[in-house]
Amino acid sequence: MPGRTLATLVAISVLAPILAYGDWVSDRMTPDAGGRTIRWRVQRVYLGRRHTNMNSCDGYRSDECIRWQGEPSERRHPSPREEHLIYYGKKILYRGTGESNTAVGPEWRDYLLRDGKVVDLVEIVQIVELGYPWVSSAPERSCEAYGERDPRDCLGVEPIDPVPPMKPPKPPFDLGCPPGATEPTVGTRDVGSTDGERLRALVEKETYRLLGHEQLDLVRQPTEPGDDGDVFLGQDVEPSAPGMYRHVERTVTCKLATHLQLHSQANFAGVISVSLCDRTSELTWKVVCEARTRLTRTALELGFDPHERVTDFPWAPPHEQRLQGGLALEYFSALAIGHGVFTVPTAIVTDPDSRYAVVIQVESHHFCDLNKNSLLCTDTEHVFAELGRQVAKRLLEGS
Repeated sequence: MPGRTLATLVAISVLAPILAYGDWVSDRMTPDAGGRTIRWRVQRVYLGRRHTNMNSCDGYRSDECIRWQGEPSERRHPSPREEHLIYYGKKILYRGTGESNTAVGPEWRDYLLRDGKVVDLVEIVQIVELGYPWVSSAPERSCEAYGERDPRDCLGVEPIDPVPPMKPPKPPFDLGCPPGATEPTVGTRDVGSTDGERLRALVEKETYRLLGHEQLDLVRQPTEPGDDGDVFLGQDVEPSAPGMYRHVERTVTCKLATHLQLHSQANFAGVISVSLCDRTSELTWKVVCEARTRLTRTALELGFDPHERVTDFPWAPPHEQRLQGGLALEYFSALAIGHGVFTVPTAIVTDPDSRYAVVIQVESHHFCDLNKNSLLCTDTEHVFAELGRQVAKRLLEGS
């Protein structure tokens, strides 16, 4: 079809009353994330066309095609020998980049007849490129033709207009360390003769003091000789193939750590981990800043906004508070994407005079399903602050 005819059709389509129907983006709002996920991922939307013989009435007469396809929305006769049967659909087609895309009219398909028989079918295809502008990989393309809900392959699709340029947007927020921020001074005090057994006994005693014995039994996590304590610091999104991504866990190993299983109602229900991490060689300023940047990317990928309270999915952006004795607490939720989305509540307690930090993490989703009113579930940050303060007081301050 000549480009001039196509432009005329699109221009007329904009005025059609059918614009009241939904569009590609609103049809795919994910209810579990309030519609945010797909909006973050849509990079650009534009139109293409494809010649196809699917449902095309190819070789049949006009009256036969109309009997099968229904009465067309519009009929055109560009020449005595040619006729166009044009069918408008309910879906609105968009063109543009990111959230600046604009509606251009309803979807449509055009049957071209010559001498009374169908010789060609042109479908207008909605091309959508999905991806994350903060990941260096080609976007995932999907092409959705007339009357289709699920994207199909883009074989044979040609863009109608010049493809709009991709302009990576500025992230709406950044949880990373501010550019040019001064690295905090790390103290020099060591933890002395502290060993894993002393740390385990202290964590067990203080956890029971805070949470009680009624809903909770603590059991030492089985470990193999030489096992160290890994602190989970989020995931990186890495390209695995064109248009595909994988999530790679990032951890830091702190050699002084204890892991206690949470048992409740005779069931294994989670793990609480407490590590003493050397801030000069293990949990360095660089490692912490990388973790915060990683958290930014994952939150953006999920459509989270640190300025909004996510009521259907508990997570906490990084924030700090001062504790007794000059201690500082940084609390946040590390995010993991796998067969779902998981949060790992995390606290980092530091003493300005000590070389070490107390890092507390918990995997308690099942425990909280069984004990919704437990303080560990209703006020995790308070539990971590108290536990971290006591561990720091005994081990970092040497009391």
